[in-house]
Amino acid sequence: MHDKVLLEKLKNNPQFIINTVMDEYMGLIYTIVKTRLSEISSIEDIEECVSDVFYTFYEQRDKIDLEKGSIKSYLCVIAKRKSIDLYRKMIKKHDRLSIDDEDIKNRVSDGTLVEDAFLYIENRKTLLEELTLLGDPDHEILVRKYYIGESSKEISTRLNMTVAAIDTRASRALAKLRRKLGGV
Repeated sequence: MHDKVLLEKLKNNPQFIINTVMDEYMGLIYTIVKTRLSEISSIEDIEECVSDVFYTFYEQRDKIDLEKGSIKSYLCVIAKRKSIDLYRKMIKKHDRLSIDDEDIKNRVSDGTLVEDAFLYIENRKTLLEELTLLGDPDHEILVRKYYIGESSKEISTRLNMTVAAIDTRASRALAKLRRKLGGV
């Protein structure tokens, strides 16, 4: 169904058309969300995020301007933003440890939690030092791409470089980091 017709029908008969939109784009949206969240979230969290994407799309149906992009592109942007928000929320949640967690109590009693925490801090410190030594623009590219989660296109616009140059520099900088850190 053409986007303009689909959008008109969405305004007139939202329940029928939202099901049509979900049928058509569910796989794509699920893949976008799962790619970002699979390592840190449960399947339930991923499915809830996908549902939030379609709910947000439904809520914003009157604001969609097809001159700026297709329904598919709107859904992809919403999916990316929702998954990034949930990723950040989950990272903050994982950074806080519950003292009631039995595994943590056991690891504290045998000293491995302290050792793990120390190693984590040392590894992170070493990585940040090596990142800084890369210099600009490689340092900024890696931080923006892997810590902030910006796309190569966003970084290229910000740094006035081509997307291909960003991808090439990121790849070479990662290889250099791997060599310096011993393949870690």
